[in-house]
Amino acid sequence: MHAILKILTITCIVILFLGFRAFTEESAVTQSAQGLQTMSVVPTQLPSEHGYIPVELRCGLATLRSSNIIEGFSCVLHNNSDKRIRAADVRYSIAIDQLGTSNTVTYDSTFETSLHPDFFGMIKLIGSGEESGNMGPPGPISYESGSINRIEIAVDYVEFEDGSFTGPDRQGSKIIKDMREGARKYGAWLKTQYKLKGRSVESIVPLFETEQILPNDIDLSTPDQESGAKQYQGQLRKLFRTKGKSEIARIVERGQ
Repeated sequence: MHAILKILTITCIVILFLGFRAFTEESAVTQSAQGLQTMSVVPTQLPSEHGYIPVELRCGLATLRSSNIIEGFSCVLHNNSDKRIRAADVRYSIAIDQLGTSNTVTYDSTFETSLHPDFFGMIKLIGSGEESGNMGPPGPISYESGSINRIEIAVDYVEFEDGSFTGPDRQGSKIIKDMREGARKYGAWLKTQYKLKGRSVESIVPLFETEQILPNDIDLSTPDQESGAKQYQGQLRKLFRTKGKSEIARIVERGQ
């Protein structure tokens, strides 16, 4: 009797093991069927200063929907310095194999707290020991063909609150300068419209309450200036929706 029970016990254990193995294999197949893959994002850090990296990139894995579509990835800037960061630019590069040829596409991502004096204090600076939001892509990146084989990211430019900066600055400072100039142009244009329309806040709200094509007479000369103008417009929408017309009046009356 004891021998029979022992055999039955062993049989049950084997059945349970096989059942668990089948379940885990089925789960793996389900995950694989979703077509998602992961890939490391390789960071290039700034040189060490006084024994530490002043501003450090910290990245998670990239998720790929297929060999030529990046669903997204997250990289943040960690401030190891004793100064607050008010602006930064990082560059991420994606290497793609296409018909045996390797091509690399590079993008810039910026963090900006000092876009325009009208909004100073609205975006929090990155303090010592703090991290930025995601500096990775704002959405999926796709290519018509080819296979993505490497993702790299590097800090290009970091501007601190006291005006000092670090990084190779291949074009980061120019991007940020152009964004600020675009915001300045849009702000000046909007205040002119306010004056021309009899200083009526109601008359200028339609100019920014929805995202729209920027007028040619703002004279935006680069894509980064256009980006800065759109960000200024977006900040106005946010203020209008959260604080109403009185806050818009305060901004457009400034300098009039």
